Amino acid sequence: MKIKIGFIGAGTVATTFAIKLAEGGYPVVAVADPDSELTRRMAHRVQGCRVFTANQAVVDAADLVIIATWDQAMAEVINQLSWREGKSVVHTSGFFGTDILEPARQAGAYVGGFHPAQLFANLDQALTALPGSTFCLMGEPPLLDTLKDMVTALQSRYIVLRPDQKPLYHVALAFACDFTMVCVKICTELFQKFGVSSPEAIKAVTPILRGAVDGITTLGFPDCFSGPVTRGDLSVIGKHVSTLEENAPELTALFKTLEKHIVPMALAKGTIDEATAQKELDLLR
Repeated sequence: MKIKIGFIGAGTVATTFAIKLAEGGYPVVAVADPDSELTRRMAHRVQGCRVFTANQAVVDAADLVIIATWDQAMAEVINQLSWREGKSVVHTSGFFGTDILEPARQAGAYVGGFHPAQLFANLDQALTALPGSTFCLMGEPPLLDTLKDMVTALQSRYIVLRPDQKPLYHVALAFACDFTMVCVKICTELFQKFGVSSPEAIKAVTPILRGAVDGITTLGFPDCFSGPVTRGDLSVIGKHVSTLEENAPELTALFKTLEKHIVPMALAKGTIDEATAQKELDLLR
């Protein structure tokens, strides 16, 4: 018999997990959230899930409690709950370690973390995107073994981190996800300067974004890189800088910083020599 799971928080992350875990054979028995519309949505999508108005009722009903509130609310939620030996509790925060769960640990509960490196823009998108994701897990056996089994049921993979490694993990994901979206947003704003709307710009750059991801996954670093820095085309690099200074000077420093990170990749790929690399760095200084 698989463990009974309860959720405190019924947002997109929690509801995605609840639906997918239920599909994987895990009984999702309880949910609580101040937003009654969200709890009704989860209960409607997950057979056997009961809606409670009190968070403590979820703790009492479940073997494993998944706390999927906003990060800023987690500490308050956890401190208001009573735990007992043998219970398990994990949070879905990408940033926190297990210190935030210390009240549960002191009461004899097993504590850990369960965070997927994935976007949760809305429920339909998240349900499609979750399989194949990588989860960051924290915890010790037997809870850790349970979490690994849950990840397998979600058709995903996992890495196991120490609590003190979580902030660096979270920062790393910001580079991969948030900053990629910021760069694409900047791209669409530059397209608008020559009369192409944001929706049309997105359509224009989506294929090259897919090509970049495909290059990373099939070729790896540094072979996936191409472009002026990789070719050692100093004249184009210089023109890029002067064009930005003329049209979007606020982006020049960011552009130079990012371009400088390509230089060692070009060296490692073998498409430029040390002398050319130094000239590029001088140009981007």
